[in-house]
Amino acid sequence: MARRAGGCDLLVEVCNGMPYLAPLWHRGPTLCLVNHVHTDLWRMRYPAPAARLGRRLERWALAGTHRGNLMVAVSDSTAAALQELGVAPDRIRLVHNGVEEPGPLVPEAPEPLFLAMGRLVEYKRIDLLLRLWERVRPVTGGRLVIVGDGPERARLTALAGPGVTFTGRISEQRKHQLLCSAWLLLHPSLVEGWGLVVMEAAARRTPTIGFDVPGLRDSVEDGTTGLLARGESAFAAHWCTLGLSARRRHALGAAAADRAARFRWSRTVRSFRAVAAEAYLRPLPGGDRPVRDPRCAGPGPLPGLPERTDRPRTLLPAARPGRRRPGRTPYPAARRGGRRRRRRQRPLHRGVPPPRLHGYLFEPDPAELTARGRTPDGAVLADGYLLPLADGTADVCFSSNVLEHVADPQTFLSELVRVTRPGGLIYVAFTNWLSPWGGHETAPWHYLGAERARRRYHRRTGRPAKHTLGENLFAVHVGRTLRQVRARDDVAVVTARSRYAPFLAETIPRLPGVREIATWNLLLILRRLP
Repeated sequence: MARRAGGCDLLVEVCNGMPYLAPLWHRGPTLCLVNHVHTDLWRMRYPAPAARLGRRLERWALAGTHRGNLMVAVSDSTAAALQELGVAPDRIRLVHNGVEEPGPLVPEAPEPLFLAMGRLVEYKRIDLLLRLWERVRPVTGGRLVIVGDGPERARLTALAGPGVTFTGRISEQRKHQLLCSAWLLLHPSLVEGWGLVVMEAAARRTPTIGFDVPGLRDSVEDGTTGLLARGESAFAAHWCTLGLSARRRHALGAAAADRAARFRWSRTVRSFRAVAAEAYLRPLPGGDRPVRDPRCAGPGPLPGLPERTDRPRTLLPAARPGRRRPGRTPYPAARRGGRRRRRRQRPLHRGVPPPRLHGYLFEPDPAELTARGRTPDGAVLADGYLLPLADGTADVCFSSNVLEHVADPQTFLSELVRVTRPGGLIYVAFTNWLSPWGGHETAPWHYLGAERARRRYHRRTGRPAKHTLGENLFAVHVGRTLRQVRARDDVAVVTARSRYAPFLAETIPRLPGVREIATWNLLLILRRLP
């Protein structure tokens, strides 16, 4: 993990369920960001013995491995939960999440429209909302719209009664419209860190009804910007009250908008930068001052930090595969640097524009380019087998979870190599067929046969699987891919590792047989040779 993270002035570990245990393998300044503590969720998801083990591991990961490091909490509730785990109050810093300035508001719907928005998982308790809807609907009428997707969607759809609509994932534009036109945002979650959607609704003058639980009692001012219930009956009563009282609903919405205006991302960034500077300057264990790693290419000095000479910055653009049509070739992403830079340059100060960088996104499906409402900057309609680039024009080619979706992986890799300049990097990550996630949405039942897994998926969800083996999903294996790549004379393997393994990431792909299952997702970083 230390080699993968590379050199840095400050490492920020985001603890959200799966800890990275950064202090065990990183010796420099470290800052831990915590959205919420999972104490109450372990027993909901796992049997009692596993739940107890999970709680103890979480306590050790947060209060044990990070002793001496600063902790960033996104709400007072999270800060209190960290103290209960044993984190000293003087090591906790509060940085609230922000919200974007909304665009022009859409008028409220003429008929009752109630909205729930979030990932469809157990602790969000959408099943409880559906039960309460049967009590509220005869009083208020209208519609209940549930936005989001997740493992609980099939079960929740079967429970839904009249007037309920599941939209799945939606665009940002549609999200804005629904948050504006909704009469109320309903948030029955068991626990939250802060509740981003609550503040997004508030910015659009839509009040929230939720339970008096950690996180929501921070983002909702009970009686001022929304209502918090202490039981199911109280939740239903609040729902009916605001559904029938436009005057009170609008008063809560106006107060919510005023409060949301105080939580903009610009404020969040300023607060986080201040904490990051404090964490950087804290003495390391043993009393040593932090020393900048010479390999680091950071974004410039933080407030209060001394100026240092940095090496030029580089950019690795992200690729979002998204949905793919059967038989079509996915894309890589490539970048071409601007004018040639000197080996050493002056310090990068704030206010000085960064070196000119260009990123391009290649996608063969026009529908994918406009899936989010507008075409991304730098997007090009092109086939991954025939990229519209001259030889050696890209500094970095990036392909994430694409290789398993092409019929001819070696030709696809050869095209990435062709457009990369000598000395440039090629980043390729893919899910191998025999990994527990090899069948994608049909996993892990693909171990019993691809067709059997597809039939089971259709039987359980009522809709056909998105991927079909041999059409838009292909069996790619770790050993065969490594042998083919290492046999090439135009690339050198910089690293071959399990992408998500917290330990033994480079060892697992070296073990024949074991690697086909345990690697899960193989990450290859290749360097183009002259």
